[in-house]
Amino acid sequence: MVTTRLINKTRSTEDYSFLLQTVSEVLSKHKITDNVEVELQIVGKVYMRHLNLDHRRKNYATDVLSFPIWPNLSTIKKQSDQILLGSIIICLPIAL
Repeated sequence: MVTTRLINKTRSTEDYSFLLQTVSEVLSKHKITDNVEVELQIVGKVYMRHLNLDHRRKNYATDVLSFPIWPNLSTIKKQSDQILLGSIIICLPIAL
């Protein structure tokens, strides 16, 4: 089962189900369907600028940052427990 955990760090009350569906479709297309979890964060410009500065040394907000846990998906072994693939951080004011 694929689990996508949505964390909204903004004041927005928008429906982000389209993002959850997109993550599910991408994983399915790559035949990743069992026992995985993806964290999806929605953030504002200030928080994204801080992340971009901390991790890439770029002092501006960007649209998307990703933090994979596994460098290569083929190295993931089948496990009974759910495997966290990583985090995707989206700054919607910039991405849209």
